[in-house]
Amino acid sequence: MTGSPPSLRPVIYLDRSVIADAIKGRMRPRDRAGVYRLAAMVSEDVLSFYCPVEGRRLVEHASPEQREKHAREYAALTVLCRLDAGWLGEDAGLDLAETADCRALAGWLENAADARSILHARSFGVRDLVAADSSCAVKKMSKIEGRLGLRVFRPADYLSRWSTQQRLPG
Repeated sequence: MTGSPPSLRPVIYLDRSVIADAIKGRMRPRDRAGVYRLAAMVSEDVLSFYCPVEGRRLVEHASPEQREKHAREYAALTVLCRLDAGWLGEDAGLDLAETADCRALAGWLENAADARSILHARSFGVRDLVAADSSCAVKKMSKIEGRLGLRVFRPADYLSRWSTQQRLPG
């Protein structure tokens, strides 16, 4: 992981379920559109993200069939892959592995590495976790929000909340 986002720019944790489901075409249409918009916001430098490096590998190793069948999703995700900042390595959050929060989150997500990555991103100021319907994070949303103070959104829902909280100039 190199660098950290400017403090005034919103920052999200992009769960790798978003990437996997987008590449495999398992998203609601509004969430697919949300993925396009999130990638555009990152490229426009109005949003930063953290995501496990495994998410980047999912994009890089997408089959030719997936790339063709879900070309718009693939194109949006390649925008993120071109960036060096935001990708969390496998060692992210190792120092958090034995905390009570990490153990609880790992149990809810059924994945200790994801729990460490999320808590590591939270240490950089992340408050919003964007995940696909298939993610355990969406299923355990109220527990994650209650214990960790992280808000869990599907892509389109995050964008809806984000757009209503931005102040218009003037």
